[in-house]
This record gives sequence, C-alpha cells and structure tokens, in this order.
Amino acid sequence: MATAKSSLLLFIVSIIFVIWGILFAVTNVLNLLGGHVELGLAAYAGAVAGWVGAVIELVAGVIGLRGKHLGVGKLLAFVLEGIVAYNFILTISAIGFTWTACATLGNLILPALYCAGVEKATKK
Repeated sequence: MATAKSSLLLFIVSIIFVIWGILFAVTNVLNLLGGHVELGLAAYAGAVAGWVGAVIELVAGVIGLRGKHLGVGKLLAFVLEGIVAYNFILTISAIGFTWTACATLGNLILPALYCAGVEKATKK
C-alpha cells in the first residue's frame, strides 16, 4: 500500500485541502447565518454546494495524509471538480461571465494536482 509520504505532491495538496476545507466550512456557515440580505435560491444552492465541497476537501485531505484508501480520495477529487463546475454555472447564471467566474475555474487545479499525487503515490 502506498503511503502519502511516497508523494510529496499528494502530501502538500492534502495539507491545503485540510486547511481550506476547515476554512470554507466555517466561512459558508457564517455566510448563511450572518446574512441580513434575502438570498435567492441560487445563493443557497451555491452555499450548500460550497459547504459540501468543503467537507469533501477535508475528507480527501485526511485520506491523502494517511495514505490509505487513495482510490476513494481520487473519487472525491473528481466529485470536487464536478462541484466546481456546478458553482461555475451558478456564477455565470447569477452575475454573468466575469473575472469572478474565471477565478472559479482556477479551483479545478487543486483536485487535478491531488489526482496526479495519488497516481504518483500508487505507482511507487
């Protein structure tokens, strides 16, 4: 069984996933609880997708750090990429194609790097 130590890329991305997972989960909860503006359905759907994505990032990060069940971690990375695509579509439908929407596409990089780290760890 490959360990997370066999792939530095997987180790680094897993740490980022754990940190961002915690940060995004807390931020999404605070946004939903602290908002005084009436939010539309798309805003709530985006917040829920963000919270689910944060939990998935946290779980994938822990899996990557432990180095066990890397196949499940890779599947979670693919799910994260789907959530990012979903948020991209919500952003486009809510505010149109802006630089914010382009920045959302940048979030595809970390799950792709995670998958590459898993591949590297399982080949050793």
